[in-house]
Amino acid sequence: MRHPLVPCTVAAVLVAAGCAAPHVPSRPAVPPTLGWDSWNLDGCTVTAARVERQADALISSGLADAGYRTVIVDDCWFAPDRTGAGELTANPRTFPGGIPALADRLHAQGLELGIYESPGDRTCAQQSGAYPGSTGSAGHEEQDARTFADWGVDYLKYDWCGPGVPAELQRETFRRMRDALAATGRRITYAINPNSGVAGDVPGATGTWAGIADAVRVTNDVVPAWRTGAPATENQGIADVLDRVPPDPGTVRDLDMLVAGLPGVTEDQGRTQITQWARLRSPLIITADIATLSTGTVDLLRRTAHEM
Repeated sequence: MRHPLVPCTVAAVLVAAGCAAPHVPSRPAVPPTLGWDSWNLDGCTVTAARVERQADALISSGLADAGYRTVIVDDCWFAPDRTGAGELTANPRTFPGGIPALADRLHAQGLELGIYESPGDRTCAQQSGAYPGSTGSAGHEEQDARTFADWGVDYLKYDWCGPGVPAELQRETFRRMRDALAATGRRITYAINPNSGVAGDVPGATGTWAGIADAVRVTNDVVPAWRTGAPATENQGIADVLDRVPPDPGTVRDLDMLVAGLPGVTEDQGRTQITQWARLRSPLIITADIATLSTGTVDLLRRTAHEM
């Protein structure tokens, strides 16, 4: 995904006093997440009804029984502005029942709810102008973490969306939300992407991210193509990523979402992505319309999940 900025206020706090952080109990390692994400199919047209349709398809296809149980609502789910108390709320037009109602529905189906946020002032879609408002989590980490826990969120996708900053400053920014999630007492899988909008660098592919998150994106966005010919600092195709697999980041290595089943990707190319992502222990997050996946692709996804 694409771009917020780390605000000066956050930078000032992190630089001060040696960036001392409270002790956080160690978190047990989690396996790579299996599920579905709304971004490539719906973008900023995401609605509760669209998400529920894909959740139902996970169940009817047998993918949920195989382990694909995390349903991730990506960018653009929120009202463009926070409340007067600074709280996030769902867009009342597209999520009329709010996020808690969606979480309750998914949990009743044996599924889990994932939600999206960014560590700057604005989310990626807001930074690019695709969605109005300014509702990033900068300065609201503890408040947003409590909100997510109260709503029954099980997974947080936290997307950088900003220019490059010193690596340790970026790590400290991600630690702020890690600590806020831990303080809620609810186990929320924490998946971060340090790379969006960082010109000339792929921070997630360098150094260690151990202890910072449950999964770390080590690529830029993977788009529905076999090759783009672009370097690692830009959007890549499936083969571009496999040509130079980023090193182990010290936690789950996230090679980005599956583009298998999307226009621009052949059946064989999609199968290659699924099998190679699984071999490298990357999360397997479907982004196509599950109802349009071929029987062969669904069968491969089910078999692969049992081998993870």
